[in-house]
Amino acid sequence: MKHIRYKLKGNDFNGAHHRWVQPPQVSYFVTTIDKHGNTNVTPTTMGTCIGQNYFSFTFSNRNIKDWDLDIHPYQEGIKQGYANLRDNPECVISYYGHAKVIHTHKLGDMWTHYICEVIAITVHEELVDKNENGPLPGYGIMLADPLFEVYIGRGTTPETESWRLEYARLNMDTLERCPEYIGCKDHWTGTFSQWIHEEADRGKLTSSEVKRALELEALWAKNPHPIKNAAVKSELTQLLIKAVKEI
Repeated sequence: MKHIRYKLKGNDFNGAHHRWVQPPQVSYFVTTIDKHGNTNVTPTTMGTCIGQNYFSFTFSNRNIKDWDLDIHPYQEGIKQGYANLRDNPECVISYYGHAKVIHTHKLGDMWTHYICEVIAITVHEELVDKNENGPLPGYGIMLADPLFEVYIGRGTTPETESWRLEYARLNMDTLERCPEYIGCKDHWTGTFSQWIHEEADRGKLTSSEVKRALELEALWAKNPHPIKNAAVKSELTQLLIKAVKEI
């Protein structure tokens, strides 16, 4: 398969479509309030959880040369949510809850990036019950059937010539589970030592191979040079290939 390489320069994608960078993401509403008590609800798909209780999202302010002004008059093209967060750095994020902005960064000439700490969440009790006792326990937000932004653009017919958002829902019937024959049993993000020992418990590695794998891993950690330490890398790689194969 032939590949095409695009070199990006700031907002210039050099002919590449931005959807090669931006995958489908859950659509959110960010509710903010200004210093006078006025509320605003701004949709965004540039957001995701970046830690157990931290959320990240961005607002765009297109065609504004300098929107980091100390004065605060309304300007066409500036999202009211951005202006409100200057007054009051707290918001309500749909699917999540009450969040406090802890970091704000300017990205390029048209984006503002917010990192928030989620300090309270509100969940319908029916969804709480489904998440604890339903057929899909632990799936959380997915039980609310969120929308994913897939594409923004025009259609190819006179009836679809306006710019619109195209969205989709995740088909829960198509979910796939990682295989059981590889990886730690009780630690999804376990250590190398845990993983190697559990592959031995499956019968993939002998006790002497486990011992050697741990020795090689320590040697590689001291000198991770692919050429100078090629022998260690090669021997360790062969053991790891054996460990990941299905038996």
